Amino acid sequence: MVAALGRALGERSAELPALLAADNEPPRVTLVARPGRAERAESAGYADAVLALRHHPRRR
Repeated sequence: MVAALGRALGERSAELPALLAADNEPPRVTLVARPGRAERAESAGYADAVLALRHHPRRR
């Protein structure tokens, strides 16, 4: 996979380490609660889970 990315970059292969580092960042989690689709208690549970993941030691 890494070799394929390097080949795809061609003359810009020196950018490979930065590309790999950027691709290794965890995504930012967004929570959306639509009226009529989720109950308040259910949404609060999801929010707690998102916050727990955001502060997980492996995400630092």
